[in-house]
Amino acid sequence: EGSAATTIGHPGHSKHALTVGALGNGNSTTVATFSSRGPTSDGRRKPDIMAPGSSIVSAAGDDNDTTVDAPTTATLSGTSMSTPIVAGGAALMRQYFVDGFYPTGVKTPANARRPLGSELKALLLNGTAFITTTPSNNYGWGRIWLDNNLYFPGDARDLRTFARRQESGLSTGQQHEYQVQVGAGQEFRATLVWYDPPGTPGAAGTALVNNLDLEVSDGVNLYRGNVLSGSGAAAVSVTGGTADVLNPVEQVRLTAPTAGVYTVRVKATAVPGDGQAYSNRQGY
Repeated sequence: EGSAATTIGHPGHSKHALTVGALGNGNSTTVATFSSRGPTSDGRRKPDIMAPGSSIVSAAGDDNDTTVDAPTTATLSGTSMSTPIVAGGAALMRQYFVDGFYPTGVKTPANARRPLGSELKALLLNGTAFITTTPSNNYGWGRIWLDNNLYFPGDARDLRTFARRQESGLSTGQQHEYQVQVGAGQEFRATLVWYDPPGTPGAAGTALVNNLDLEVSDGVNLYRGNVLSGSGAAAVSVTGGTADVLNPVEQVRLTAPTAGVYTVRVKATAVPGDGQAYSNRQGY
């Protein structure tokens, strides 16, 4: 829908959708002019993630199911091109878990499991390249970059994921804490994603129903989700600020942390639910 603000429509404004914006061709870090921008009508950040979407070479065909097409290609542009790039990346990331590569980085059948949808969304956003004005309503959380997040032997950056199904999620006032070892100067990121109950159809105002909050502590400083200063590669979490009450995606990013054990905290600030089973408990 073009380059104006608040041009993301249905279904891209969905709280749970992984909404994909388009960049230029190849290694471009420029958002395409046709790519829709956020925020949503209630102020949530969209899109979520970016991928190349301009002059993409793909298989050619037509909309006639009886045609036998010769093997050829077509060059097209659109978020209809950037979205399947991210979908393919998400499928590869899911296979990483299904084949048992997590957590050792080596295929181990005994470690095989099926990751949650919210978990995959969090992992995709946790490994993005912060480009240009990331995070923003033009670039979301940045460009897809699987190799920045999935661990294999020899990688400097490790990966840890903690997921809870709805029935074992948090009720209002509860919290879960996780400890992770952080190396000096090694970029540290923590991303929280949850699938919120549906809002009231047609209702104005904030769409968020269950509000979780992300906090990270290094023992001295406390960082809240989505409280960042700067943009692009220079974007970094800062102390202070207030908890996010709009977005079901929260992130903390430290580009030059001190070494130590960090506490990652997920807080259930308000989980009223919507009357459906388990909706007054929130998984992530």
